[in-house]
Amino acid sequence: MNYRKMLVCWAVGATLAAFYGCAPDPLPFDPSKMQQNNRQAAKELTPSPMQPISTRLETTYEPRKPGQVTTRPTTLPTAATSLDALPTLRLSLREVIHRTVNNNMDIRVAGYDPAVDSNRVVEAESKFDPTFFFNPFWQNQDSQFNTANNINSEYRLDTWGVATGIRQDTESGGNFELRHETNDFHRPFQPFQTGPTTQPTSHQDFFSNNLVAQFKQPLLKNFGTEVNRARITVAKNDQRISLLEYRKKLEETLFDTEKTYWQLYEAEQEVVITQKLLKATEDTAELLAKRGTQDVTRVHTSQANSALQLRRASLISTISQVKDLSDQLKRLMSDPELPVSGALLVLPETTPPLTAVIFDPQDQINQALEHRLELAEQILRIDSNSLITRVAKNNLLPSLQAVTTITSNGASPYWDTATGNSFDFDFMTYSFGLQFEVPLGNRQAQAIYQRTLLQRQQSIDAYRGLVDQTALDVTQALRSVETAWNSRDANHLAVLATAETLDAITTREKGEEALTPSFVQLKLDTQLRLADAARSESQATANYALAIAALERAKGTLLRYNNVVMEEDRLDAIQRGIVLANIPKYKPMMAATRPTTAVGSGGASPQ
Repeated sequence: MNYRKMLVCWAVGATLAAFYGCAPDPLPFDPSKMQQNNRQAAKELTPSPMQPISTRLETTYEPRKPGQVTTRPTTLPTAATSLDALPTLRLSLREVIHRTVNNNMDIRVAGYDPAVDSNRVVEAESKFDPTFFFNPFWQNQDSQFNTANNINSEYRLDTWGVATGIRQDTESGGNFELRHETNDFHRPFQPFQTGPTTQPTSHQDFFSNNLVAQFKQPLLKNFGTEVNRARITVAKNDQRISLLEYRKKLEETLFDTEKTYWQLYEAEQEVVITQKLLKATEDTAELLAKRGTQDVTRVHTSQANSALQLRRASLISTISQVKDLSDQLKRLMSDPELPVSGALLVLPETTPPLTAVIFDPQDQINQALEHRLELAEQILRIDSNSLITRVAKNNLLPSLQAVTTITSNGASPYWDTATGNSFDFDFMTYSFGLQFEVPLGNRQAQAIYQRTLLQRQQSIDAYRGLVDQTALDVTQALRSVETAWNSRDANHLAVLATAETLDAITTREKGEEALTPSFVQLKLDTQLRLADAARSESQATANYALAIAALERAKGTLLRYNNVVMEEDRLDAIQRGIVLANIPKYKPMMAATRPTTAVGSGGASPQ
């Protein structure tokens, strides 16, 4: 055996395998590094002082005689009843959305899916990539047989060879292979022995080289570009669906951000309203204390102190809600400069729109049917199911395959001469054949075809349901916009009416009207009703801004409403030769304050 030749062949194969098998290792995962920001920011937090449960009422507002001064202060810490003592940062909605698009972890995680699916498209397309092969082999044959004169002879053959070439699947369903084969027959030769003398054994080397071109092509089943590219088409549709899902996640996150922002606005307004209510109650209690025992009894004092403590407790709960919403907003922004565990309190700077926006219902539904992401996703699923149905129909056909082989042979005791002879094309071999197969009954193919028909119809019916759901969402969103605006107007009138009532009570009080328990309770209740009306107005104002955003979300145009442009949309527009113009048919007031941000499926960057 010629070991040198075999070692050379295996060395070449190992080198090729090592070259194509090299790939960089991923970066190591370090959880402590990801926790470091919040661990450091948590050092800013300090526990608030917590007082023991009171066993008796202590208040500065008690009836006292002229000249009497009480020295019992309020025991609650300032941080529990005011936001002024906390470190705060006011951000506009534009800035909040900008930070969310650039830093939100949920958006970033969802951005990996389109990239993963794009690699699946490459995986499917790689089926038609050419393949280089290098196949060395060695064979030793040792056999014994009888010659024509019934003399036992031994036949030893030591063969090594290598086949190398290129193989490729075609989009029509065929397979093409071009290879060059080298076979070296190394055979010891020993003449027949007729006497006691042993003749020396000689060796013969004989090279047989073949240049082979082979082509296999289906003619019925698995024939055609559409059938063989079906996996690629479905993978591309899945990649587009994944991109739409990423866009949907982006819209959902932006909607949650805006919802939290307006809830934070409402909570801060409630703090202001509750502080005003508490101040008005303190003024009433102070007035009762100044009147002394003139016309103030224990009933009056109890009424004032009860209202005072209840409203102070409400203020504490409201301030806690502001802190919770601030932390939630920081979580949505995921900004390294604003860690969730930090002590900095984020407060809204933007105010809700105060102008009514008129929407045409038919235009809004038309826009929703054109831009709603779920509808686009379902259309892609229908397209994939329709293609799979056509492939399943082709699978019903019998298998008929044509096989063509052309071989050019060259032989010589020398490898270079044998190789040159094979490229002279003097000794040619041609073969052509047909391979026909048909499964009896063909039940598997028929069941697959019926299943794909049902799945296609299922996706079509699902699209019909999504159309109705889209129309319902838009209709309800329009009604919510109208309801929020009308509710804001009604609550504003309630604030004016209640304020007028409180002014009338104050006028009666300044006229030295007797402070009966019913009169004191009337004033305290009116103060509470005014605060409740103001809270309702603030809530309706925030709900109006949120309802407009919910309408844009129902239409699938929330990104455009927030001036966020996906990089994929921009590139697609450039490829089509059009210019993006972000000019909606209506311009809500908040649209002018939104950021213009370009975001891709793998991340975001400011435009």
